This record gives sequence, C-alpha cells and structure tokens, in this order.
Amino acid sequence: MDTDEGRIGDEFLRQMEQVAAYVPYMVTPGNHDAKYNFSHYKNRFTMPRSSDNMIYSWNIGRAHIISFSTEFYYFLQYGFTQIRSQYEWLERDLQEASKQENREQRPWIISLGHRPMYCSNTDQDDCTYVRDRVRKGLLGFYGLEELFHKYGVDLELWAHEHSYERLWPIYDRTVYNGSEEEPYVNPKVPVHVVTGASMGHQFFCSRVVQRNMMGLDRLCHGQLSDVLITATVG
Repeated sequence: MDTDEGRIGDEFLRQMEQVAAYVPYMVTPGNHDAKYNFSHYKNRFTMPRSSDNMIYSWNIGRAHIISFSTEFYYFLQYGFTQIRSQYEWLERDLQEASKQENREQRPWIISLGHRPMYCSNTDQDDCTYVRDRVRKGLLGFYGLEELFHKYGVDLELWAHEHSYERLWPIYDRTVYNGSEEEPYVNPKVPVHVVTGASMGHQFFCSRVVQRNMMGLDRLCHGQLSDVLITATVG
C-alpha cells in the first residue's frame, strides 16, 4: 500500500473497485501493511464498528465473524499496549457472541487473522515453531489460542503462508477429532485453515496433497481451487 508514496496502493484499489463496489470487501491487516504504523491500511478502508480497521466483528447469516491483527505481536516498535487492548476487546466480543441467546441465533464463530498459529512449511516463519507468538503470546501473556478455545471459536482462517493447509480440529498441538469416522463433525476445538492465496510463489511444501500427523492437507500456492471443497466444516 505504501510503495511509491502510496501510488501502488491507489492503483490496486482502483483495480478492486469493480469488485468492492458490489461485494462486501472485508480486510485484515498483514505484515506488508505495517509501514508508518499501518497508516495506509487504516486510512484506505472503513470496516464496521472500527475506528482504524485493525480489529472488528460483524454478523452474517448464522455466523459471527471476527477480524483481528496478528501483526501487533510482531511490530513491537508501535507499542505493547495494542496487544493488551486487542486481547481485552476480543474477550469482550467473544463473551457477547457466546451468550446462549446469541449462540442460538449464530452458532458459528469464525476468526480472521493474517499469520497462522499452525503451519508445516519449512520457511522458518513463526508458525513453524512450538511457541508461536499469536498462539502462546509474548512472555506468556495474551496468547490467543486459549482464549479462542475458551469461547468456542469454530473456524480460524489464516493467510501469510503461500500454501493451502487444513488441519484436523486441534488445540495446544493436540488433535481432538469429533470422531474417527467424521473428524469435522461436532469437534470440541477449532479447525484451522490457511488459505494459501498470496501473490508470490514459495516452494517450501510438496506439490502433492499430503496428510501428516495433525491431519493437515497441504498444497502449494496455485492449487487451492482443486481442494476448496475439502475445507468445509461438518
């Protein structure tokens, strides 16, 4: 967004007008938006119930959807307070969404974030380590995996990695399938999906669908369309 004093961002958004003018275009901050404290990202969009687009939620159909910033955990030069503030906001939002009367109307809670808690690529990114920052927090504080599990988040959608990956229901690096025959039917923990739809090419994964011990199906960038149907939750 900030390249060439924002001219690249301007051109990108002009190209997106034909879509965004007719289809809701919901955004989530990523690492390439970080320059100038995310100022280009913050000022180019208007998301519901948000002053800066960094964190917000909305209801659609039978789902409550939450968009939040994983980047707070990485760009610490912009302050630590934003991590605490976001965590507290997330807990309030999840408390409201989890009330019985709200859960009856919208049984699905879905989160959107940029950097995944889990991934299997060999690119040495944070999600390849045991103590991922978003998942476990910084110095043991404000980790989101426990919070999302506590309030029954069903599906966690991620980006950043350039390959599609879908895990079995997992919490704290342990699989909790609904059943052996139907792992995605009524699981007790969230399902994680990395969309793999970035613009670049990386070759840190096999170009053949694989399944590892976490029940993770994986495809390199460019092959997502072949397996979209497998990403549904029962």
